[in-house]
Amino acid sequence: MSGGRLKRLILLGMLASIGAAMLARTQTWAVLELHTSEFDRSVISNGGDPALAVMAFSLAGLAAIAALAIAGRGFRVVIGALSAVLGIGIAVAAGYAASEPAVGFVGPVRELSGITDAEGIGEIIAQGTMSDTVWPFVALAAGAVQAALGVLVVVTARRWPESARRYRRAALAPEGEARASTASDPVSQWDALSVGDDPTEDDAEAANPR
Repeated sequence: MSGGRLKRLILLGMLASIGAAMLARTQTWAVLELHTSEFDRSVISNGGDPALAVMAFSLAGLAAIAALAIAGRGFRVVIGALSAVLGIGIAVAAGYAASEPAVGFVGPVRELSGITDAEGIGEIIAQGTMSDTVWPFVALAAGAVQAALGVLVVVTARRWPESARRYRRAALAPEGEARASTASDPVSQWDALSVGDDPTEDDAEAANPR
């Protein structure tokens, strides 16, 4: 498989996993059935604080994907590792919400009852019957996929094609002009730094011709 195709597949996979995590955040994560003398209704949980963490990690993951699309080789490894960490964060937050669904009902029960102390809210939740939905597990799986793809970026970063802008300019312009353009263009300088080149070398050569 070519490096360009590999890059596209990984980025698309990351977009899909982040999209799935963000979609899961908007869905119902658990339902609490309350049938007591005080309350007789169903309470819906969207995941509470753990789900908010899922969204925060997902937004950071989107930014990482955008950076990966234009990053040079050195930065790809760093961003790939960061993407893996963000994926782990998504999976951990979603897994916690799935294992402790009562956490997601603290806010809704507080609004329903008007009770503010944690002990009173916990007693109301304990009187009900909770049932999970599939969405926290969707978010967990999405986080795991994102983490795996981040690791794959780190492993395959050297196979990805370099940014074409810098070299396309150099090919179309005379040698001296291409060097000057590369040295003066901030984007080209960034690309040079990301692959380990020194963008100031051309300026030094121009100032001190042999």
